[in-house]
Amino acid sequence: MGAPQNKIELARRRTPAAGGSHAVPIRLHRVLQYEIQKRQQADQALRLAEHRYRSIFEHALEGIFQTSAEGKYMEANPALVKMYGYESFDELANNINNIATQLYVDPHRRTEFIRLMQEHGQVLHFESEVRRRDGKTLWISENVRSIHDDAGNFLYYEGTVDDITELKL
Repeated sequence: MGAPQNKIELARRRTPAAGGSHAVPIRLHRVLQYEIQKRQQADQALRLAEHRYRSIFEHALEGIFQTSAEGKYMEANPALVKMYGYESFDELANNINNIATQLYVDPHRRTEFIRLMQEHGQVLHFESEVRRRDGKTLWISENVRSIHDDAGNFLYYEGTVDDITELKL
C-alpha cells in the first residue's frame, strides 16, 4: 500500500557521525523555499504596481477623487487639492464635509448630480461652478462613476475633474 498522495515525502540521508539514518525534510525545505520565493516575487510585483498607480494618481494633471454619498472627500489627488486652493488633502477634507453647500455655487447641482448618478451610474461632462478656498469661483467638468461592492452595495463616487473656466469665459 502506497503513501497518501498529499503527504510530503522526506528524504533519508546517512550521517557519518551518527552512523544511522534519520529523516531530513529536504523536500519540505525546497517546497518552502519555492513558496517563499514566489511570495517575495508577488510582493515585489504588487509594490511595483502600487508605485505605478500611486504615481499616476499623484502626478495627473486632472483632479482625481473619491467622495462619500454624504458629500465628504475620502481621497483627492494633489491636482484637485491645488485646483480648489488647499495646501493638502487633509486640509481639503477637514474643510469640506458637504460638497453641496461648501463647494458648488448652486447647491442644487449636487442634487442633480446624485439624481443622474442613481439613474445612470455615471455622469460625463457634468459642468458646475464651484467655490475655491479663497472664495473665487471656477468652472469644472466632472466625469464620475458609482463604485459598488460585489453584493451591489454603494461604496463611493470616483471620478475626475477638469478646470474649464477659460472655456466658459
